[in-house]
Amino acid sequence: MMTQPSAQGADASAVPRDKVGRPATWWQLPPVDNVPLKHHTDRYGSAVIEDAALNSSRTDPAAFARALSESMDAFRCAGIRAVWLRVATEACRLVPVAIDQGFLPHHAAPDHITFTAWLPKDKPSRLPPGPSHFIGVAGLVLDVHSSSSRGRVLVVQEKSGPAAGLNMWKLPGGLVDNKEDIAVAAEREVWEETGVRARFQRLMTIQENHHVRGPGREGSTDLFCVCLLMPTLSQDGHVPEPVAQEDEIAACQVREHILCTARLIRK
Repeated sequence: MMTQPSAQGADASAVPRDKVGRPATWWQLPPVDNVPLKHHTDRYGSAVIEDAALNSSRTDPAAFARALSESMDAFRCAGIRAVWLRVATEACRLVPVAIDQGFLPHHAAPDHITFTAWLPKDKPSRLPPGPSHFIGVAGLVLDVHSSSSRGRVLVVQEKSGPAAGLNMWKLPGGLVDNKEDIAVAAEREVWEETGVRARFQRLMTIQENHHVRGPGREGSTDLFCVCLLMPTLSQDGHVPEPVAQEDEIAACQVREHILCTARLIRK
């Protein structure tokens, strides 16, 4: 059985909302009755213990183990299918407790580790996998006002990274930050690496790579988005002289390129 939330004293105008106008907590449902640990349920039939530290900051692992065991029994009786448990890094002493009670690691961040437990023993888990993709962007910045019949494109040489030391020119770019739009990321990366301001026009193509290497990205998929950007021109009508970022970029130029004709872009 689940209790009903109270709206007394709530200021509807102060409730955070998502992009489509829904309350940011629209997906949260009331908690299960008689559960020792603070939690809420969701629209997928799961219980979410958002922060184990809130339930255990003044208790030891043994006390938390008892409370978690009682909570899991109540969840099963209520027909809950899955339990999500977030353990803050300062409460890492609770990790063995979660493992002992059937929880598995799902994903981690600098301030927490999230665990999951699938409760039905006669059905396979329907829980989504942990984060598996990285999103990268590259800015294809074209100088369509160039007098060159070939057009010009902004390119860089890396000082650090996979292309460093290869004497290879590439588009400026990098990883999209958490909660950052692709268009904003492309503009930011171009500005950070070259000092050139450019405005996003459209997404040109996406390259998918399932063989990403390195300890921080091993086993993940990389989606590399090439974006068309138009530079903000200087007062004399030219692309400003690019300036290489000191830490990551060895050189940057606006160079002629046969594939980047102004005629093609204008069409």
